Formats: sequence, structure tokens, C-alpha cells
Amino acid sequence: MSKILFIVPKKEIKTIVYNFIEEYKDYYGPIFNEKEDSEIEIISSLSIEKTNLLIYNADIFVARGATAMKLKKLYPNIPVVEIPVTTMDLVSSIITLQKENINNDPIALVGFGNISYQAHAASKLCKTHIVPFHFYYKNTDAEYISMLLDKISSKGFRYIIGGVRILTIAKQKNFISTFLNWECEAIWVAIREAEHIAGIRRKERERAAHFETILNHSYEGIISTDVNNKIIHINSSAGKILNIDTSSCIGTNMEKIISNSKFVTMLNNKQEYSNELFKTKNGSIILNKTSASLENEMIGNVITFQNVDSVHNTEFKIRTKLHHKGLIAKYSFTNIIGKSPILKETIKKAKIFAKAPSNVLIVGATGTGKELFSQSIHNYSSRKNGPFVAVNCAAIPENLIESEFFGYVRGAFTGASKEGKMGFFELAHEGTIFLDEISEIPLNLQGKLLRVIQENEVMRIGDDKVIPINIRIICATNKDLKLLVKQGEFREDLYYRLCVLQLKLPSLRERGQDILLLTNHYIYEYASTTSKNNPILSPEAQKLFLNYSWDGNIRELRNICEQLVVLNETGIISEQEVSTILPITTNNDKKTPSLLEPYSSNDLSAQRKHFEKDLIIKALKESNYNKTKAASLLGMNRSTLWKKLKEYNIEFKTTIS
Repeated sequence: MSKILFIVPKKEIKTIVYNFIEEYKDYYGPIFNEKEDSEIEIISSLSIEKTNLLIYNADIFVARGATAMKLKKLYPNIPVVEIPVTTMDLVSSIITLQKENINNDPIALVGFGNISYQAHAASKLCKTHIVPFHFYYKNTDAEYISMLLDKISSKGFRYIIGGVRILTIAKQKNFISTFLNWECEAIWVAIREAEHIAGIRRKERERAAHFETILNHSYEGIISTDVNNKIIHINSSAGKILNIDTSSCIGTNMEKIISNSKFVTMLNNKQEYSNELFKTKNGSIILNKTSASLENEMIGNVITFQNVDSVHNTEFKIRTKLHHKGLIAKYSFTNIIGKSPILKETIKKAKIFAKAPSNVLIVGATGTGKELFSQSIHNYSSRKNGPFVAVNCAAIPENLIESEFFGYVRGAFTGASKEGKMGFFELAHEGTIFLDEISEIPLNLQGKLLRVIQENEVMRIGDDKVIPINIRIICATNKDLKLLVKQGEFREDLYYRLCVLQLKLPSLRERGQDILLLTNHYIYEYASTTSKNNPILSPEAQKLFLNYSWDGNIRELRNICEQLVVLNETGIISEQEVSTILPITTNNDKKTPSLLEPYSSNDLSAQRKHFEKDLIIKALKESNYNKTKAASLLGMNRSTLWKKLKEYNIEFKTTIS
């Protein structure tokens, strides 16, 4: 609701205006499509210079004569509606004065602006000669009014109509005077005009509020300048990007805000610019400039800009959402179960590594928890709010591995997605990429991976533009990478880039009583999922668990626990139940049978498998553990050998045990 403030010189007039508003309020409702009625307040004040009218929170002032003129100067940002002098105001005043003016002598009318028409009309209606005398705001002091009245007196006038200021001095000079009345017509006209202006002002404020909201909720910095490059508007984002106080920038020359010679040249050029890169004290920005014009006349410039890092981050967030990837590390160090000294020492070391920015190589046998540790390191690091991208290097077909790692642009190759695709490295921007089984990356890709680590940038397949990235690499392997380097299967320079910090994970058999902690945890977990009572491991069964070699480590332990829970019906897991599932060999009696030693099994199929397993082991030894040579000796291809190694659970010599 808009507020209209009437300022009148006398309490009697305040009463007149109030009574008029009350009497005619049903006739001056909202007009010109104003949304609401305006609130009207009336105050009487003769010395407005001594009154702070801002406390009334008025949108519009309404006053007459000298008061209106002073308001315009004192409050230039608030509209002032001047109450007009109507013919009826003057006629009413003449009738009042004629009680004294028996001889119908000429009357002097002293007022502001052009009051000649009203004087002429009133003269005809009242058959009295009315002579107007004008004065202006700059001449409203008492001395000037006194001089004006002396001039009027010298011309033979004894009767005067005027405002409060005039009458105060006129009485001192023995004039017969009366106040210039405020009739309904004048008040009506003023209210209607004030209502109209209030409606327009309301719409202007609404537009300004929308405009301000749009500017301040834009991620772009926006600055508008006049033709002299002085700032006339700046939004909050501009202040954040440039690290400046926006409230003190209005009127400042733009050249002082971005003091870059290239920018100054661009600013003074009428040409429009887009996507220009500039360096500022607070980082690099991408900037656009366009001219603002009014009726083909240039009135200034509008400059928009964004922080380069912010652009990269926004692009990353959008692309990540589009790929619907759950790039989150779910586990932390609190999820690692165990109390053994060797595990505690490993966790302590991992936490130290997490706080460093360097790449980490995690070494451990299959099933020791390499990904669990990698996620924990990520969540303990400063990158915990960034993405965590886990990649199993051995699971990606060799013909797709490059496009998966580096991404590609539209039309890069036959079958490529029309939108292109982000690679793993781009997805990991501002976060961590975990490369499991790093030893399985082909040699031809290792060189490209090395470049990514050195330059912190990638180039998509089919593109000629590099994309800067900020990632941390955590790798994991169960192979001896140094031996692979000696055998020419892994680049030495890449090895030293990845193995900045090395974390060796203990095998399960090295962790002692942790075996039982983990066993109880998994038994309870699987019992909960199958709605069975939580079975208890008997003391004899516990001994079997502690003495078993656990070649498959925690992964093997989980499988055994799941089997035991499913098969158990008594609520107590006995030694016999464990013996039927666990292989007989333990840490103390584990050995590989000789090729000439007969197997106890009468199963021909089992004997054939044992025989084949021993042949493979012998071939590996004779070829100095070179898989290609071993496969050749056995008369099979390399991929078949690899399957056999996994089938018979043969630990390759480069495997860390």
C-alpha cells in the first residue's frame, strides 16, 4: 500500500482536509488500475525544514505554495503533488474579504506560479478587480516578502489574499487580509493526482524489485556503467567474484575495478565482446560487454562475467547429473573392522596420506579391502565433497578403455553418442579417481595416463581442445609393479608418478583376532538378511578359523560366513560344519603337491585338474613367470592361460602374498 502525506500550514486546514476525505472517501477509490487504496496521513507544519518527514515513510507528499516548493528541494527522490489554486478557492476567499471591503476596492492576490487565470475568472464572478502578484521559491524569505508587500502598498492596495507566510507579515503592515482557502475541488484534484502517481510508483517499485532480484540471484557478475565508464549498478555476484564492496562502487570508474590494459581498451571501444578471458587479482574471469542504448543514443555499457573455476564446476555438475552417476564414496575409516596392531598402524598411515595431496598406491592381495581404504582416504581428505570415481581397469575391454577414460565428442567414431561423453577423469574433477588393478592398463594407454598426471588436463577423442582437471589418483594392485617394470609390462615413469605414497594392506592371516571380529560381524549381517537367529561360532570352530590360511582374505571369509549362516540350523556353528566348508590346509600345513605325488582323490576329473594345475605352475617357472612364454609352452593363448590361473587360484609370482 502506498502512503500519501498531506502537509498543511494550519490545524484548521488539517481538519478541512480530514473532513473532506472522510466525506468523499467512497468516491476516490483506486483508479488507473492501482492495486490498493492509498493510506493518507495529514500533518500541520509551517517549518518543514525543522521536521524530518522521512519518519512518516511516505511515498508521495501533497502540499501547496511555498511548502510544496521546499519539499521538492529537501526531498528530491520523493514526488511532490502541488495542490492547485482553483477559481473556487479564490472566490471563497473574496467572499470572506468582502465583509471588510465594503467599497469593493481592488484586491491583491499573492501566490506562486501562474495564478493570472484564476484571478481573471474570480474577478468576473465576484465583480471585483483581482490583481495577481507572483513570487518564487528562491524569494520566500521574510525580507523579500516585506519588500513585495511594500510594493503592493505603494500601488494603493489595502486588501490582500495569500498564504500563511504572506498574512503574517501583511498584518504587521496593517493590510486587511484573508487566507487563500482550500476548497473541495483543490483537495479532490490533489488526491486524484497523488493516487495516480502512487499507482505508477507502485508498478515502478515492483519492476525495480524484480530487476534487483534477477540481478542479485544471477551467478554472473553484472555491472552497468554510464558513457564515462562510471558504475551505476553492480550486483552481489560481481562483488563476490571481484572481492569488492559493492556498496562503495557506485560512481567509481570501471577501469579502477578491473585494471587490465586489454580490458580498458575494450571498455572504450564501441564494439561488443563475448567470452573474453581476463586475469584479475582474484583469478581469471570470462567477460562479455555490450552497449546500452536509448533511441539510438549510447548511454553506457553492460558488462557480465563469470569466474573461470565456477564455470568449470558448473559444467561438471551439469554433466555429472546428466550421466546419472552415483559418484560417492560410501565408506570411511569407521567402517573398517579390526583392532589388530598391524591394522591400526595401516589406518594411521592411511589417514596421514589422506591429508596430503599426493597420489597413493595401495598394495594388497585380493580381498584385503583396497577399495574400502581408497574410499576412506577420499572421505578423510579435503576432497570429500567432490566425486569419487572407481574404475576397475581389468574389467574394461581394451578397445573401449581409451574412450571410457578420456571421453569423446560427438561423431568421434562410429557408434559414438550424439551428445558425446565425459571420461572418467572429467567425472572425477575436484575429487578422486580410484584405479583398481592398475597393472592391467595396456602399455599404449599408460603413456596417455602419464600425460594426464603431469599436465592435469585431458583431451577427448575427436576433439582438439584440452580440458583442465583437478583430481587426485589412488591406485590399487595385487601385483609387484616393480617386477612388471623390469619385465617391460609397466612404464617406469608412470610407476614413480603413481607410487608417491605407498600403502601396503595386511593379509587377513596377519591380523590375528581380527578374523573372529570379522566373522562375527558377517554372521550377524547375513543372519539379519535371512531373518534367522544369529548363530554363534563354537570355540573349536573359532580355532579352525584362526588356523586357516585365508588365501582369499576378507572376500573369502565373507563367502564362508554366508554359507555357514544359510546351512546352520542349531544356532551354534560347530567344528564339523566349518570343516565341511573350509579346505583342510591351514597356515602350518599348506603346501603344493609334487608332480609325481599321487593324489588321494579317486575322481578322474579332479586328478586331471590337479595335473593341469601343476603343469601350468611348472610352465610359469620355466618361463620365468612370463605369461606370454608360459602360454606358448602350454600350447594355449594368453587369455586362456589367464582364465586357468583364476580357475585354479594360482598365485602368480608378481602377486603380493
